[in-house]
Amino acid sequence: RLQGSHVALQGPKALAVAYAREAWEELGQGKADVAEDRAEQYYGNRAVYWVRLRHRASGKAMFFVNHHGPLPVNTGGVCGGEATAAQILRVIGENSQDGDLRVLVGDFNADHGSETQRALRHHVREVKSHWVDAIYSS
Repeated sequence: RLQGSHVALQGPKALAVAYAREAWEELGQGKADVAEDRAEQYYGNRAVYWVRLRHRASGKAMFFVNHHGPLPVNTGGVCGGEATAAQILRVIGENSQDGDLRVLVGDFNADHGSETQRALRHHVREVKSHWVDAIYSS
C-alpha cells in the first residue's frame, strides 16, 4: 500500500530510509562505514546510510541519516564511542550542505550515558532517546 506513495531506499547492513514521494525530492544518498564490532560480539563493520531530500512545498533541504551502532552495547566497538560519534559527524559534515536540517536516527547500540551518545550531544541536539535508540537533529 505504501509502495505508490512512498520511496523505500535500501542501504547497507540492514539500514533503510523511506520518504513520502509527493512531499520530498531526492537530492542524493550515500553510505559509509563508521565503526566495527569488537571480537567478543562480532558481526562486522557498522555503517551510516544517508539521504538528502528537498521538501517540495517549502524548498528546504533535509539531510537524514540512519545508523546501527557497533557491539557490544555501550563499547563503541573496536575504536570506542568517541571515535564512532566522530565518524558519524564526519560523514554528516562532508555530505550535508549549509542550511540543511540534519536528522540522525538509529539503534546506536549505546545508551544515553554512553561515550557515543555523550559525544554526539556536544554537536547535535537530542530529540528523543530510549535505551539504545535515539533521534538527533541540528
